[in-house]
Amino acid sequence: MLFGVSELESAMQRAADAAVEDVLGVTITTLIDNSLAKPGLGSVWGLSFHLKVHYAGRDDIILFDLGGSPHVFRHNVQALGLDLAETRAVVISHLHTDHYGALETAMEHISSKDCITYLPIGNEDVEDTITGADGRFVIADISEVVGSGISTTSALGAKSLKEQGLVINTAEKGIVLLTGCAHPGLDRLASKAQKIFPDRPFHAILGGFHINTREEGTEIAQKLQKMDVHFVAPCHCTGKAAKQALRENFDDESYWEIGTGSVITIR
Repeated sequence: MLFGVSELESAMQRAADAAVEDVLGVTITTLIDNSLAKPGLGSVWGLSFHLKVHYAGRDDIILFDLGGSPHVFRHNVQALGLDLAETRAVVISHLHTDHYGALETAMEHISSKDCITYLPIGNEDVEDTITGADGRFVIADISEVVGSGISTTSALGAKSLKEQGLVINTAEKGIVLLTGCAHPGLDRLASKAQKIFPDRPFHAILGGFHINTREEGTEIAQKLQKMDVHFVAPCHCTGKAAKQALRENFDDESYWEIGTGSVITIR
């Protein structure tokens, strides 16, 4: 359900989102991570991705998670030269503060009245922050169309910790899944992504995998390989031993090292 607009406006927005339009590619900038890939940026425990989704003749900006530090968020946006004014959507994976703590700061950067924030579960304080900035939000307990070829996974997991991923269906490469911490299980989020875009190749998964040991890394690598996932880019809450196991199972070419300031273009 869309909050902050009339039913007619909501219907018009959803009709526009449902228009068939190929995603030609996506450029993913790691705005915040607890590891640093580019000097001069702030690094803090948390996660935020800046997405530039490429369509024919235009690009749409989406923010997936916002990190926990307003100061680091503001500094990195400026240092990376990112313009958030026309952001189309903000997607919050789950309501841990290291994933949404810079929400108010993000709202200050966004001037577009069409921007919608997608939440995995209701939260009065978070909702008040959005509406206080004249923003709109969706509680995405089911899969929600964010834009043509883009969808949330729906909120999965225990009632006390609902989490959603973001799925982008690129025309040439196939499915790209972004995860915050993958608390419900990375394989479960990946399986949901496949159900949203069936019969499409699974290109890549980027984000927090929420695993720590070599054994966990090997186990999840084997599950993802059975799903024909081609590339992985674990960060944030993924432990070093788990990362090493993933790298060994996917090899250097299929394992992407990312951190604050890294940029990956898929097209």
